[in-house]
Amino acid sequence: TGIGGGTGSYSYGIYTRDAALDSGAGTMTLDGTGASGAEGLYFDSSTVIGGHYDDNSILTAPQSGNINLIADGSGPSSIAIVDWACEGYCPLVIQGTGTLTLRPFNDASSIGLAGGFGDFNLDSTALGFIQPGFSNIVIGNVAGTGLISVGDSDFGSGWTVPGSANLTLQSPGAGSGGIAVDGPLATGGKLTLNTAGAINASAGLTAIGDVTLTGG
Repeated sequence: TGIGGGTGSYSYGIYTRDAALDSGAGTMTLDGTGASGAEGLYFDSSTVIGGHYDDNSILTAPQSGNINLIADGSGPSSIAIVDWACEGYCPLVIQGTGTLTLRPFNDASSIGLAGGFGDFNLDSTALGFIQPGFSNIVIGNVAGTGLISVGDSDFGSGWTVPGSANLTLQSPGAGSGGIAVDGPLATGGKLTLNTAGAINASAGLTAIGDVTLTGG
């Protein structure tokens, strides 16, 4: 758990660069709260979450334990996953074979994915650092109420989930803003959209496994 301090724009909750975080078979939880407009979680170049590079710059096997990434920020987004200076050498990676959970700290925070708008925002580039191999990817809080927005119809952006992971988007708390899918959303596993609000899908939903839609 990290909490940003001070008044500068670099008051991240947790910041990593040239770092390897690997909890093996155990669960990894990174929970960051930013201050002064900074992100709660900021993962920069050559960060590996769920493994590490060996001496020959080759990725080791992904960890089997679950990974939880939780962020709260006071700026445009509570989370940032970037790779400014790597230029293909030891790139940023998020890998694992268990469940990857991505969620804001606050239940009411909105979530934006692949061009969607939200306080907890992961654009297509950030989502691209997630590697195939996870069994499940869960986005949102178990009592979440913020809108989850996926894709942008104006730019045709959407998200194809890596590998065959099951995908769950959840915002099931009372008074939820619902789930809006405005760009193509596809997964090689099961797809679950769970909300107490409305589900509005103006773009295609594709899954190899079952599709479960639960809306208010």
